[in-house]
Amino acid sequence: MKTDTDPPENRERGRSFSAVPPRPGQIALALAVALLGFLLATQFQASEDLQGRLSSEREEDLAQLLANLQQRSDALIEETVAIRVELARAASSQDQERVLAENAARQLADLRMLLGLVKARGPGIEIVITDPEGTIGADVLVDATQELRDAGAEAIEINGIRVVADTSFSGSPGALRVDRATALRAPYQIKAIGDPQTMAEAMRIPGGMVDSVTARPAATIDVTDRPSLLIGSLHPAPRFSYATPT
Repeated sequence: MKTDTDPPENRERGRSFSAVPPRPGQIALALAVALLGFLLATQFQASEDLQGRLSSEREEDLAQLLANLQQRSDALIEETVAIRVELARAASSQDQERVLAENAARQLADLRMLLGLVKARGPGIEIVITDPEGTIGADVLVDATQELRDAGAEAIEINGIRVVADTSFSGSPGALRVDRATALRAPYQIKAIGDPQTMAEAMRIPGGMVDSVTARPAATIDVTDRPSLLIGSLHPAPRFSYATPT
């Protein structure tokens, strides 16, 4: 117990020590320690509660809970498989549509080629027939065209006129006509795109085109392989009066 007999300097030092306020860092440290302690206590209490709930469950209840979880897992797996199957079907359907579209485009291009609606370029042969005495008739051009087609010719042109499935040959020797065009004069130049070797052999088989032409007085035929030929002539598009696509 302090008395009035304490020295004045002691009384002054005691008042100064008790009046010093806490610094901000000390306050923050104290709050952090208190918050950490609260969280640890809460976590410990939650762990005890969870352990208590699990320990209080019966084995039947735990088995049922496990079974429910397994059923839910199986259901999720089935849903995942179903979604993957649908995605695979969609991708397959898109692939099929793409393949069908590509096939249709290819068939359309082939049809346009056969109808003579587009120009053609490729390997083939060039045939030149001379007829100084006018002995070559329309039958020779018909035979030449048929033999070339049988040998796989994909595009044919005679003196700049495109030959297609419905092309007609007429006229008299020395004044032949192809599709009723202006009368053609020898020499007759035939271009055919296809396998050069196969078509050239077809022209030279015994009794074939070469023999048929050379059997005529003064007529000659020359067959030349060409690594690249251009058939630039076009045939008018066909017109149908009665038939319609179905």
